[in-house]
Amino acid sequence: MFKRRRSDGRDLRDDHRRQRIAVRELLAVLLLSTTIGGPAVAYCAIEDAMRQLETYNSRLRSEIAKKTSPIRREQEELNWRAKHSNLAVNQRLSQQDFVRALQLNLQMMILRSEDLVNSGYLRDARAIVKAANAAAKMREGTTIDDSNPEAFYQKVAKFALSVNPRSNITISPDDCSIDAALFVLERLGMDQVDFQAGGANTGRAIEYVHTIENLRTLNGIAIMEFQANMDEVHQSEQYRKFSDQFGRAWKARLNVSSNKVKAYNQLLTMIRGAIPSDFAIENQRGPDAANMPALHGTVAAKDKELRRAQ
Repeated sequence: MFKRRRSDGRDLRDDHRRQRIAVRELLAVLLLSTTIGGPAVAYCAIEDAMRQLETYNSRLRSEIAKKTSPIRREQEELNWRAKHSNLAVNQRLSQQDFVRALQLNLQMMILRSEDLVNSGYLRDARAIVKAANAAAKMREGTTIDDSNPEAFYQKVAKFALSVNPRSNITISPDDCSIDAALFVLERLGMDQVDFQAGGANTGRAIEYVHTIENLRTLNGIAIMEFQANMDEVHQSEQYRKFSDQFGRAWKARLNVSSNKVKAYNQLLTMIRGAIPSDFAIENQRGPDAANMPALHGTVAAKDKELRRAQ
C-alpha cells in the first residue's frame, strides 16, 4: 500500500512538474513577444479577418463569373455549329474551331479551378475559426454534447492539439489575416493564464494556447496546399495535362513531408470530408469536387482521334 502511495505521489509530482515547465515556456514566449524588437502586433479580431476573407472570395467569384460568361457564349456557338453538322462526329469542327474549343475549355477550366481552390481554402478557414471558438469553450470547461453541431469543431480542436501538444508559440508577421487573428487569441489566452495557480483551470488555459497554435499551423498548411494548387492552375498549358495532373504537386510535396505535416493534412481531409465548399455546393457535387469536367463530346472525339494519330 505504501509503495502504491509513493508511486501515486511521484505521478502527482511529475504532473505538477510538467505543468510548471509548460507555464514557464508560455511565460518565456509572452515576455519574448512583448520585448522583441519592432512595433507590437496590431489587434486583429477573428471576425474582422473572416469578414475580409469572405469579402475577397465574393469579389473573386464575381470577377470569375464575368470572365466565364463570354467564354460560355462562344462555347455554345461552337456546340451549336457542331450539332447542326451532317458530318461524322470527329469531323464536325474545323481544325480552327477545334483549336479554339480547346483554348476555351482550358480558359474555363483555369477560371473554375481558381474558384475551386479559393473556395476550398475559405471552407478550411471557416472550420479552423469555428474550432478556435470550440477551444475557447473547452478552456472554460464547457461540455459540448455530441448532438451539438459544434461537436465536430471540438473534435477538430482536439485533433489539432494531439498532433503537437507542446507546440512552440510563434509570432504572426501579418496585419489582419486568419493567422494574425489566431495569434491575437493566443496572446489573450496567455494573458489569462494564472502563472501562480495550478489545477484544472491552469491546465485547460495552457491547452487552449497550444490548441490555437496548432490551429495556426493547420491554417498554414491549408495555405501551402492552396498555393501549390494555384501555382499548378496558373502554369497549365493544355487541358489534358492539367486535368490529369491537378493536385499532384501538393501530393508530391506531402510525400516528403514530416509525420506532423501529414497528420495536419489528415485533419484537413477530415474537415473536407464533412464540410463541402461553396464551389461544391453550387455545383451540386460532394466535397471531392476537384474532379475536372469532361471535354465536350465533339471536341473529345476530335482530340481522341489526334492522339491516336500521334
